[in-house]
Amino acid sequence: MRMVLAALAALLVAAAPATAQDADAEPAISAALINDFVAVTSSFTGARLTLFGATRTRQGEAGDVVVVVRGPDRPAVVTQRSRIMGMWLGRTTARFAKAPGFLAIASTRPLDKIATERTLRGWGLSPEALIAPAPEDAQRKDIARYAEALIRLRREEGLYAADPAGVRRLSGGLFRADISAPDSTPPGIYTVRVLLFRDGAPVATVSSTVLITHQGIERFVLDTARRFPWAYGLAAIAMAALAGWLANMAFARLRGA
Repeated sequence: MRMVLAALAALLVAAAPATAQDADAEPAISAALINDFVAVTSSFTGARLTLFGATRTRQGEAGDVVVVVRGPDRPAVVTQRSRIMGMWLGRTTARFAKAPGFLAIASTRPLDKIATERTLRGWGLSPEALIAPAPEDAQRKDIARYAEALIRLRREEGLYAADPAGVRRLSGGLFRADISAPDSTPPGIYTVRVLLFRDGAPVATVSSTVLITHQGIERFVLDTARRFPWAYGLAAIAMAALAGWLANMAFARLRGA
């Protein structure tokens, strides 16, 4: 950790203004992830992404830092279920062309204290701004209700989260952010974006990526399911039938005893 802080401090010093004119330039921000690769194995219970950064502002103003971890964007379907004769059945559905599989936003203070809702939406700092309905459902009057349901469900799963105190200020203009990802986090390439706000507007931003991928038997199973879905389906049916047969034999022996 000390090495990371020292490296960021050196980077900030190297970028320091050399003239009085440069000293009045817009604030700068730099950041680096401690871990840019996460392996998902059978023992995966979630991950913590740690980021260190540094800011340089005019007249000693610290500004506000917002860290956004997002990805991957994929289609989504939301189904409204109703209870009919004691059973929950799907009645209507809404399709979305894309929605982040994971979205975590950490900041130095609540987002509504940093910028207006319009600014936050424009910079993708709210899930509502990142979810796009499918063309065939875009004109539905109730599409906003389905979008809210999708956001609510993913928040309950821990896939969408906002931490208004997730970015901690350290000494010397340095800061630290910790992002937690649950065990249900989908694999893929994630974008990590760090923004520096001042007076309600972003004045500097920097981006990087982190890869979350399956390893070991999980990767083999996933690749097989994608490349040979028919074989994967037959194997799943065969395993289920074998498990049922073994269970039946075990019960038969117990009854015979």
